[in-house]
Amino acid sequence: MSDPRAHARELARESIARVDLTDWFERLYSASERDGFRISWVDLEPNPYLAVVARSRRPEDPHGLMRWPLTRTELDEFAAPGLELGRLDEVLEPGDPPIPRFVAEFVGEFAASR
Repeated sequence: MSDPRAHARELARESIARVDLTDWFERLYSASERDGFRISWVDLEPNPYLAVVARSRRPEDPHGLMRWPLTRTELDEFAAPGLELGRLDEVLEPGDPPIPRFVAEFVGEFAASR
């Protein structure tokens, strides 16, 4: 495996596209065990990416007991110095009724050096 972090991101993107938000994790661990590569967060280097998956809500919707679900403005608060929004998708997770979710990827300024 030449780039375990890129592989993990690709698996995550594939799962997100299928609106299966956790499948990538099991697939990554299975591939690591089968193919003998180290999982990227075990390499003790900072990861330049932050992924946020949260139930979405409109600003006029009432707050619940917790800060979740998030409005777009609240999601933007995840950005910090050196970390900016790279991608944002709004997806509907299957359900009755369908559950709206934000899937955001924040990218650190040092990601380009990888």
